[in-house]
Amino acid sequence: MGVLAAAFVGFNIGGSSTGVAWGPSIGANLIKKGIATVFMVIFVLIGGWTIGRNVTNTLGKNIVPQSAFSIEASIVVLSFIGLGMLIANLYGVPVSTSMTAVGAIAGLGIATDSLNWSIMGEILMWWILAPIIGFWSGGVVGRYLYPHLNRYFEVSQSDGPLLELDTDGYVPTPTLGPGTSLREVMSTGIAFIIACYMSFSAGASNVANAVAPLVGDTKHAYESTRACYTIHRKMFVQSRS
Repeated sequence: MGVLAAAFVGFNIGGSSTGVAWGPSIGANLIKKGIATVFMVIFVLIGGWTIGRNVTNTLGKNIVPQSAFSIEASIVVLSFIGLGMLIANLYGVPVSTSMTAVGAIAGLGIATDSLNWSIMGEILMWWILAPIIGFWSGGVVGRYLYPHLNRYFEVSQSDGPLLELDTDGYVPTPTLGPGTSLREVMSTGIAFIIACYMSFSAGASNVANAVAPLVGDTKHAYESTRACYTIHRKMFVQSRS
């Protein structure tokens, strides 16, 4: 049940984060939806496997202690995370996965009187600062820099394929498509790299939201089992002696 709840959360994370990472590239007809999904999966996996471990530790044991994550509590927390995101996805509204997960875990901490308020204060501080910084950065660039950047980097998108495969030689080599300019290829490559980086960042941040409660419960269960094993082993040794 816990694994199914985590998979349900991960399914809704994919529905929300894929549009954010690849929406601009798909909207500009730079890549097809199916291909974008494949690259999304690859880079989310890389981000979750590498940097995502740090976020998992924060959600799995820093906001509330590991002892609060029983398997029942983990299933409830993951269910509410998944339901909140599912409702937002059905309405087509981008939703913050991290805010949903932290909110559900914080609710568990308040209910069990085990919430780490100092960690929550740090998280809330960045929740306030990050949108403000992003808003004003986008406003300044859009108001004062975008017209100049648009004139300098303006690209005319060709109607045909971006690249073609030349099979006249012994080794097939990619060549520019009809009407394709080198600037168009470079702009497309930059947009693709940015989308891959956003997918990586989504994995680094959002994979933890799906598995952190289970990780916290698993670590607590492992430590409890090991402690019980140590106690029983000592009792067995004493009884033998």
